[in-house]
Amino acid sequence: ERGFPRYSLSRRVPSATRPPLQQTFDSMQRMAILTLTVLVLLAAAIQLALPPILERQAEKELTKHGGHATVELKAFPSPRLLFKEGRSLKVRATGLVTPPADPARKGTLSDLDGFDEVDIQVVGMHVGPLTIARLTLTRDHADEPYRANLQATTTAAAVATFAGGQIAGGLGGFLGGLAGSTMPGAGVELPIDIDATLESDDGAVRAIDVAGSVAGLPAGPFVEAVTAALAGRL
Repeated sequence: ERGFPRYSLSRRVPSATRPPLQQTFDSMQRMAILTLTVLVLLAAAIQLALPPILERQAEKELTKHGGHATVELKAFPSPRLLFKEGRSLKVRATGLVTPPADPARKGTLSDLDGFDEVDIQVVGMHVGPLTIARLTLTRDHADEPYRANLQATTTAAAVATFAGGQIAGGLGGFLGGLAGSTMPGAGVELPIDIDATLESDDGAVRAIDVAGSVAGLPAGPFVEAVTAALAGRL
């Protein structure tokens, strides 16, 4: 009829197939998916890239004074490694050189305690007058103590040169006592072979069970000091 214009749906709904509200919802959904995808890719990149970076840093610190080392770190998520925590720490090293200790610093196990599994093997390490033929330090679970095996050699002459104040802490006291004990000739090598169970007392190394002695002296302070010297480099 002339007085009543024909009703048109298009005048009230801009798009009969896709209303504006639906367009907004679809756009937000795509943005959320895109953001989630970026976050997942970023997390994956960090998970893959961070461990090798920290491994190289640890290797550089271990070999600061000489030697070669490879370090393998595992953690999920990998940023735990920034807090010295993770699933496992593995070290293989040869020819490391540890200079006489700084009396103001004391190596501890605190840098290792955050890892569930620890597997360290060092061959040919030099600590003051000592030549460490082999040092192993292992732990299978976080709630277990560490197990250490130490094979080393020294001489009375070397001990007399470095003993006492030149090597700080437990190792200095041990060597001082060793130098003052009844020992073979100055140039005769003194073999050392020690097995020990170690625990971390708020990071401090404590020998709770030691098999072996050196020239009749207790080997506990010795294995504690050598282990702390290595741990302090990580």
